Amino acid sequence: MYLVEEISYGFSIRQTMDNAQHSDVQTDGGTLYTVWGFLFGRTSGPRRLSIHVDNTGTMTISGNQYLFPPDASITSARVRVRHRLYIVFFDLHRHQTCRESGAYVFVRVQPGHQRPLHIRAEDDLQDIMNGLLVLATRFPSTESGSAATNQS
Repeated sequence: MYLVEEISYGFSIRQTMDNAQHSDVQTDGGTLYTVWGFLFGRTSGPRRLSIHVDNTGTMTISGNQYLFPPDASITSARVRVRHRLYIVFFDLHRHQTCRESGAYVFVRVQPGHQRPLHIRAEDDLQDIMNGLLVLATRFPSTESGSAATNQS
């Protein structure tokens, strides 16, 4: 069973240089985790991510690489695939209009706790592919409508 549980604009991406080597560090405003996530896009593959989860559950990602174009407006969705829960960060506009240039960052989380967990590509890749199908169904492309209009 695949479903998108919710879409939230409360998540944010902060793309800064961060060389923290900690796996789980308590801060005044929450907890900083260093986990393996997965970037699906032009350069797909595992990415080491520093994820800050504040006391309200808001997740902020920072890292040593830029994950999205500077003009991206990031949206997130909770996607459950089988028994695993993922937070997927993506640019909704690119997803709906130009998927080939889209980027999707998958962060696996522990259900009920929002605690980020490591993604292991060999175990999670099928779920990631299914998660992309869920997003395609939940947020359909608007390309075909505009392409048909341009061809008229």
